[in-house]
Amino acid sequence: MSLTLASAKPFLSDYVQNGQCADASIVTVKINEAAARLWAMGDWIGTIQRYGVTLDAQGCFETPAGIQDIRRVSALAADIDHSLTGVLFMDSADALIYDDESILPLRQVGTDKRKVLGPLPATNAVDIMAKVKVIYASLDTDILPIDDIYALKMGVLALYYEETNQIELGEAMWNKAAA
Repeated sequence: MSLTLASAKPFLSDYVQNGQCADASIVTVKINEAAARLWAMGDWIGTIQRYGVTLDAQGCFETPAGIQDIRRVSALAADIDHSLTGVLFMDSADALIYDDESILPLRQVGTDKRKVLGPLPATNAVDIMAKVKVIYASLDTDILPIDDIYALKMGVLALYYEETNQIELGEAMWNKAAA
């Protein structure tokens, strides 16, 4: 018997094993809180994505939808797809690898609009490395923003320690979860 990728993913209830009823509504709340706290602690695989975005005639681009903040903008390689709204081309661990010589200076010219300063890339497109917004789970089968079962279990346990006024234990669990 073979497992599909979807069936191999853990359910939300798998992250909480501290006597909490697996279908209790609080399970999703606790997991979302733990995931959001871990999200804020650093860059996890899947939280950093790269997009190919076409520049307009003035050398400006709009931030692709779903991005929390831009980490780096560089010239896009000629063989990578791009569009005005952005084409996701990488969300793996390799998304953090880049050539620092091609980083472009920018100026913000609107809420979600930036302008490349100086000469434009030959491809007239940029490679945007960005951290995406947190997406909260609502169903037991939702894909979690941080898909590290051990880190999330420790985060849920850290929340429990904080709520029961065991602050030192909670802090230790957060440090372990982030490591």
